[in-house]
This record gives sequence, structure tokens and C-alpha cells, in this order.
Amino acid sequence: MNKLKRISALAACGVAVVGGSLVGAAPAQAASPCGFYPITTGSLGGGDDGHYEKGTYNNCKSKNVTITVKYTYATKQMCVTPGETTLYANPDLGALTGATWTKKYC
Repeated sequence: MNKLKRISALAACGVAVVGGSLVGAAPAQAASPCGFYPITTGSLGGGDDGHYEKGTYNNCKSKNVTITVKYTYATKQMCVTPGETTLYANPDLGALTGATWTKKYC
């Protein structure tokens, strides 16, 4: 295999040749997942039972969306901007149990 073909094959595998040395390409940084993900704390619920004091909703859309925030005793509609929004338990509604996109923009 000639030198050009070897370099092409290495480049296809994410490996670069720099000054005669092989250098592996760094993996792409993983983005936060879209949707709700809980944050386990040592306080309210602790998360082991599906009840959380705190969580994050990551809106991956380019527009504001309406989400339904789920608590122990009720649900609440909320408009969130693109990116991450921190959600908290509500003393009147209970521990945070999840959040879902309502398929509506606000």
C-alpha cells in the first residue's frame, strides 16, 4: 500500500498523521440529552423512588415550547426557551417526577 493510500485510510478512521506521528482524533463531546433528566440530590426523595427535588428540561428546539411539568400531586404547564431550564419541586404540588413536551410552541 503506498503512502498516500495509508494516509487516506488512517484519515477515514479518525487518525491524523502529524509530523510523522499518528494522532487519534478526540471524540466529539456529547450534548445534553433532549427532554427531562432528573438531578439526584440527597434531599427530597433522593430520586431512588422517581421523586426529585430538582431536574433539568433541555429544549432542543429552536423556539420556545410548552412543557407539562409533573409533580407528585398535580401537573403544571410551563413555557421554556431553547436550551436547559432547571426545574424544582413545588411545596404546593409535591416532588418533581418528570416533564414532557406538549407538542405546542409558546
